Amino acid sequence: MTGRKLAACLLIAVICTAGALWLVNDVRPAQAAPSRDRTEHAAEPLWSARRVPSVVRSSVQNTLRNRASSMLTKLAAAVVAPVHGCVAIDSSSGALVRVDTHAVFAPASTLKLLTGTAAILRLGADHRFTTRVMSDGSGDLVLVGGGDPLLATPGFIATEHARPNDRNTPLTPLANLADAIVAAGIRHVDGALLVDDHQQDAVRFLSAWKPSYATQGEIGSLGALTVDRGFMAGTQTPAPDPAVNAGVQLAALLAARGVTIEGGVHRGTAPSGAREVAHVDSQPLGTIVEEMLTISDNYVAEELLRALAVDAGTVPATSAAGVQVAKGEMKRLGIPTAGLVMYDGSGLARDDRVSCDTMLALVDRIAQEPNGALDRGLAIWGRTGTLATRTGADSMIGRLRAKTGSIDGVVGLVGVVDGPAHVRFAFLANGDFSDRTGADLQAAVANVVGSAPRVQVPSDLVPRP
Repeated sequence: MTGRKLAACLLIAVICTAGALWLVNDVRPAQAAPSRDRTEHAAEPLWSARRVPSVVRSSVQNTLRNRASSMLTKLAAAVVAPVHGCVAIDSSSGALVRVDTHAVFAPASTLKLLTGTAAILRLGADHRFTTRVMSDGSGDLVLVGGGDPLLATPGFIATEHARPNDRNTPLTPLANLADAIVAAGIRHVDGALLVDDHQQDAVRFLSAWKPSYATQGEIGSLGALTVDRGFMAGTQTPAPDPAVNAGVQLAALLAARGVTIEGGVHRGTAPSGAREVAHVDSQPLGTIVEEMLTISDNYVAEELLRALAVDAGTVPATSAAGVQVAKGEMKRLGIPTAGLVMYDGSGLARDDRVSCDTMLALVDRIAQEPNGALDRGLAIWGRTGTLATRTGADSMIGRLRAKTGSIDGVVGLVGVVDGPAHVRFAFLANGDFSDRTGADLQAAVANVVGSAPRVQVPSDLVPRP
């Protein structure tokens, strides 16, 4: 089925069911006309609603919830029927939809919710990454990487912030480090500028990724000391040695400030007794995670995964070690991890696997801390980040907030709908479909989720005694 036909069929299904769901959401029994003689009191049966309101209320609420659940489940099942996927929807009244929620699927970028949550839990929202310049006592300066994923040159910052979706990216100016070195009184370096990235291993590109991700500029070289998201200055070419590239960029900034370096830029290690000359701190981790989720920053996700390994004492840190820490944080949080497979932190790996059960529990946990970094990071339908230009679910504009996911034949949408129903949802689908069809599937799910009613018994169903 083509993307256009699929979208049309799903839209018809949603429209046909909308009226029924409206009725479920607004069921209100007719009220009897008031008695003309208020002094008369009719005999009241023992099992009247007036005597056992809680029994009646519970029964009616269950009936309404079951009816809503049945209709929403049919809609959700229709969305994933042409592909292979899962849907889970909860509201303030409880579970509404469960379609293949135990099965596992490739999650694409929705996996960043897990990575970001683990990073906040393990490191804390106030954590900052520090890049230092040390004096080794023999005439050399040593640039030591601390895993800052957003250290950037002035040109990169200008380009990044000129794009509407990226204008608030919390980049760390490498120029600030150059200024701090000058402020420390350094005007001439007799030796070399050494670069030290020992905190992480030397794997720059994961074997689980498609080779085209490097050639097409999807992600730059990983490492503890990088600038401009691991790309060479002004390009989308991953730096062959990101630490040396960072050193070269710092040396150029120092030269522009009148600082000369006799020995050039080379690899090295800061000795244990080295003295700090200057440093630059990143923005708080909470701000970084928020940015990562909103614009779906692959590079930040991968560096945060390695930061988890560093915190656990793995030196040099590896992505695989970070995965184990992230899984451990999920278990500690009480998130179900059955079937969870992670090869990275961004979801670029096609062999990553996760269930809707896991993702729904995760977004439930995020929703418990409104306006926290993770909650703020969810893109808003029709307004911000990866959902800024989305169409096909106009009623969700400004209301649905979610983490998107999309790679070839993989799509996901995990988030919340703001409103009294307090809807949380997770959707993942895999198959042989185009990016356009994937976007149509997301819109169809958004419409289903937006139909979820707040199942609440009207207050006048049970009269006051």
